[in-house]
Amino acid sequence: MKYTYKQLLCLATLFCLSANFFGQSEQSIDSNPLSPRNANYNIEVTLLPSTKKLKGKEAIKWTNITSKPTDELQFHLYMNGFSHDRTTYMIESGGKYRGVGKKFDSNYNGFNKITSIKIGATEFLNNLEFIQPDDNNIQDSTVARIILDKPIKTNETVNIEIEFTVKLPMLFSKTGYSDPSIAKDFFLIAQWFPKIGVLEETGWNCHQLHPHTEFFSDYGVYNVAITTPKEFVIGATGQLVSETTTDSTKTLKFHAEDVHDFAWTAYPNFKIYEESYNNIAIRFLYNKEYESDVEEQVQALRYAIDYFQEHLGKYPYPTITFLNPPNGLNAAGGMEYPTFFTVGRNGFFIDNLFSVHLATTIHEYAHQMFYGILGSNEFENAWMDEGMTSYGTQRIIDMYYGGHINRDNFSFTNENRDRFKYLTKPNNESILTKSYKQKPSNYGTNSYARPATLLRTLEKHLGEEAFKKGMRFYYNTWKFKHPKPKDFFEVMNKSSETNLSWFFDQFFRDNKTIDYELNQIFQQKIDYEFIDLGLQQFPDVNLSGNQPIFYNRVDIKNHGNGYFPIELEISLENGTVWTSAKWDFKLNYTTIEFYSNSPVIKAQLDPKRKVLIDLTYSNNGKSVDIANATGKFVNRWQFWIHNIAQLLGGF
Repeated sequence: MKYTYKQLLCLATLFCLSANFFGQSEQSIDSNPLSPRNANYNIEVTLLPSTKKLKGKEAIKWTNITSKPTDELQFHLYMNGFSHDRTTYMIESGGKYRGVGKKFDSNYNGFNKITSIKIGATEFLNNLEFIQPDDNNIQDSTVARIILDKPIKTNETVNIEIEFTVKLPMLFSKTGYSDPSIAKDFFLIAQWFPKIGVLEETGWNCHQLHPHTEFFSDYGVYNVAITTPKEFVIGATGQLVSETTTDSTKTLKFHAEDVHDFAWTAYPNFKIYEESYNNIAIRFLYNKEYESDVEEQVQALRYAIDYFQEHLGKYPYPTITFLNPPNGLNAAGGMEYPTFFTVGRNGFFIDNLFSVHLATTIHEYAHQMFYGILGSNEFENAWMDEGMTSYGTQRIIDMYYGGHINRDNFSFTNENRDRFKYLTKPNNESILTKSYKQKPSNYGTNSYARPATLLRTLEKHLGEEAFKKGMRFYYNTWKFKHPKPKDFFEVMNKSSETNLSWFFDQFFRDNKTIDYELNQIFQQKIDYEFIDLGLQQFPDVNLSGNQPIFYNRVDIKNHGNGYFPIELEISLENGTVWTSAKWDFKLNYTTIEFYSNSPVIKAQLDPKRKVLIDLTYSNNGKSVDIANATGKFVNRWQFWIHNIAQLLGGF
């Protein structure tokens, strides 16, 4: 094989990385970073399958990038959420993963125990204490801190060395080992190492582990060496740099830049599919029984890569690894980590009706863009990841699968599914209520279906190209910067060159609803002498008196407490159809009056179904019984009586 200059340079770089993989003071950091890279990790870990434990040590190179000094450091110890049944995670979840499946069994618990923590030569283990910033549950040990001897100043960098032992739980929620009665020696290892929190201008953002919300951390460079028994197949975040073996073990070294987490999997029975697509090395780990799924799942991933490259921007990493866990391991499926995600066939739809594994492949890749690259705070603003990811999943399925991925003629679009979920809880807590504080019954709707439906409605309102322009602007402005809701709102205002505050204020900051009803249609033929020339006229109407003239009225009610610009389509008896400009119908009751040369026979609000947040479509239209409503002449007394009744609110 012949190598180009770029390939030789890449090989030389990887050789250097593997040769000096764990220098404690030097980490392999690219000279052209995409992110602040203020939280960099060198980790060595050994998997001990017989005891379900990890033995690890890490060197964290952390920089204070805020404008204020800090006299403490805070760390996530997520695995401690599975240590007993009184942790915040277990209390809030009722001991069940997503409310289903087996209840947590403390005999198969997990934990993360720090055995040493040093800064420079100083040991701080005796200073380590557990804190509970979210709920004061003293039984919870998922956040720890150390008080420092001296503050870490702005732009100052410290080297933190930690030794730790992890006991993995039996797979319960996104991490752990498999029940041997289902699959032997499958491991999904996520949220496993002590991870430094995020220091913001307002202080430490380091939340406890909660069952419904996910994660938030700073970007950096990760060098991770994983040692396992020789027979295991490994998949992980980042690029494989090197592999060495002994008679019984192997050590794989991975390198990842500009990521905020590292997850991996180990299983002896994985089969491997690999290809390169759009300069991305795709690696798919799967089980023999699902070999027939490989091509369609990889194709779903290709579609997702193409869509987001056009509608957001380029995927900046050289690799993507994903896997199907063994059948029956629901807790291992449908989860995202940087450059790495899990799928699986498990879901709430019967498999021969709905291709869950394809929709999940698309959804989990979409997370790479919002959770991975934009890096919003999932503890506090889960909708900025889950909602945008759900919206993106909708659009990919629209574009490449005709709106739904189905089998046996089962048809239910993702857009309709999300709208249906939104309609079940349209006015619960504000979406901007911090996610970990939301009621469990509201979290799913507020994080997934509701924001996805709102974003799709906004797209239909602005137009696809204008909305795409805004999303690309958002992605390219805020990637690797941890955007907050106001940042997204400001970008969309700027990009659309219009003030969308009315939209974000009503439906994100507040929980307003709309339910427009076309209440009634009235039409009467009138004499020329009764024409009010100040009244609106139907397009091309002739009011000279040599053609019939009809007075028409359409009454519209809004049963909600918000408003949204909506189109009104008017159909006349002569076949003419006119669609109005968008009306906002801010009042609870609105009357539209106009003249025409043919009577109105039908009126329809939102004829193209653009306003997905309208709670009831069935009341959006009204027709007139032509046989009874046309050809009637009304004298002046009938006309004025009708108008007086209107003023009195009788219609």
